Amino acid sequence: HRGPDDSGMYADELCTLGHNRLSIIDLSAAGHQPMLSQDGRYVMVYNGEIYNYREQKEKLQASGIPFVSQTDSEVLLHLYIRYGKQCVEMLEGMFAFAIWDRETETLFCARDRFGVKPFYYLQQHSAFYFCSEVKGLLSTIISPRIQPEALQSYLMLGYVPAPLTIIEGIESLLPGHWLTCKNGNVQTAAYTTKTGKTLPKATTYEEAKATVKSLMRNSVKQQLISDVPVGLFLSGGLDSTVTALLAAELAGKNNLHSYSICYNEEGDESAAAAETADFYGTQHHAVFITPEEVANDFDRFITSIDQPTVDGLNSYLVAKHSRKDMTVALSGLGGDELFFGYNWQFHLLKTSLSNNFSLQEKLLPLVPASIRKVYLKMLHRAAAHHFNLLYSLNNNVFDEYETAQLLQTSSPYAIRQSVTDTLAKAGAGKHDNLTQNIHEADVLLFMGARLREGDSTAMIHSLEVRFPFLDTALFDYVNQLPDNLRLPDYKQQHATDMLFGNSFHKRLLYDTFKNDLPPAFGSRQKQGFKLPHQTWMQGILRERITNTLNSEQQILNKAFVQQVYNGFVNGTEPWSKVWNIFILLEWCNKYKVSH
Repeated sequence: HRGPDDSGMYADELCTLGHNRLSIIDLSAAGHQPMLSQDGRYVMVYNGEIYNYREQKEKLQASGIPFVSQTDSEVLLHLYIRYGKQCVEMLEGMFAFAIWDRETETLFCARDRFGVKPFYYLQQHSAFYFCSEVKGLLSTIISPRIQPEALQSYLMLGYVPAPLTIIEGIESLLPGHWLTCKNGNVQTAAYTTKTGKTLPKATTYEEAKATVKSLMRNSVKQQLISDVPVGLFLSGGLDSTVTALLAAELAGKNNLHSYSICYNEEGDESAAAAETADFYGTQHHAVFITPEEVANDFDRFITSIDQPTVDGLNSYLVAKHSRKDMTVALSGLGGDELFFGYNWQFHLLKTSLSNNFSLQEKLLPLVPASIRKVYLKMLHRAAAHHFNLLYSLNNNVFDEYETAQLLQTSSPYAIRQSVTDTLAKAGAGKHDNLTQNIHEADVLLFMGARLREGDSTAMIHSLEVRFPFLDTALFDYVNQLPDNLRLPDYKQQHATDMLFGNSFHKRLLYDTFKNDLPPAFGSRQKQGFKLPHQTWMQGILRERITNTLNSEQQILNKAFVQQVYNGFVNGTEPWSKVWNIFILLEWCNKYKVSH
């Protein structure tokens, strides 16, 4: 399903590589993979798009290197042959690839800086396996088991942070990392992307806006490159609206399809999306999602998500319908993480302005659940010193006390420590600067999970999704801006002010493009994309949820599961807790995973 257009295999006495191709650039047979170098020494399998491949190709041709195709794949292979592992520093794009060197008997693999394209690997039976999906590797494991720390993180956060996966033994290569495998020895290391561009240092707000507009426009221009139809996902929010604005400007009116999904409940953004589409001239499709469609597609949705996650259903549904008119879709994901669009970020920044209290920190391990909420407010003052802990407490589905009951362990403190250690392994919380920690945590953790869901739920429909906000130059520029240019005056304003026109959420992004937005955009409310999960869970999915939660399983404490479910039915527990358990059990049952 990840590539229905072509498939290929390569095998020698030490290495076997397979590839399924979704043809995007140069649809001819010249793009067949595995791709071999002209001398037969190197063999490559590659998934993704290199957006600056034309620029890199010109440099290679100027040095005398001939090309036989118009693909970005061949450019990548020649870059590796010429520069070795340093080639990854030159790439702007989304990618996961592996290159086998038959002469040195070395496998070199790499993943893009933001982790848009997945790369999972497993070492067992004196062999190294890798794949674009976890479920591809499950066929090599006789009795797959849950990774304990991953399960704890999933229950608390609603997803599993890399490098862990939900399956014991299977790891995810971290974003911005390469990997080598030689004689059974596997090594990984981080790399630094070098854009080759010197970005200006903004001294005024006007300079910052001008540079953001230029960089964002260039990113959309690069990501529109394709030999197949490109369209976009469109909601009523700022990120997808800016993407639509620039894409329509560059591609021309009526040359792009846009898709949104609607369901006739509070929170439905279809009217705002239609207004945006009309203003910019996209061929818009608002797809009404019925409860029956959700029920009928639920098994395929579970198949599509590559690990349990509380999110992803919206991505699955919009990808399913938009595939009718496009092979590539642009998404606004990344805008909230880059430009600070979440309330919790400002809450943490604002409350951490108070002086730290050393006694609070010393008492931290002793705090009982009964005073958790009160103490949590106090703890925010020590945010810079306990960032990963506070991140997990601000963004959890279950807290560690509930998680301990679900897993039938008497040590919620050990669970809390385990989850904070997992966040550290993912790369979060390593700075002294709180703004930097907040930004990187959302990129590595929450956005990382959304990217994984977006890739797997789109690729089951053979749809490629691109993310213009995830551009190296744009990201690096915004990330080095001082807080006074990047953030609103959060010390005086309140995150509860949700109108875009008041420039609190994503102030810099809104102010950069406000003169080009639809006339009434400033009065729109910022809101996350929300499906009517609760309505579906109380209606069309109720019987299935009840059966799943009452089924024979050894993963969670059935008595506490029932308690959570009863709380949902009685209105005392949020739908997200039941959904978290439901998805976990459905996924583990699908792939026969045990605890």
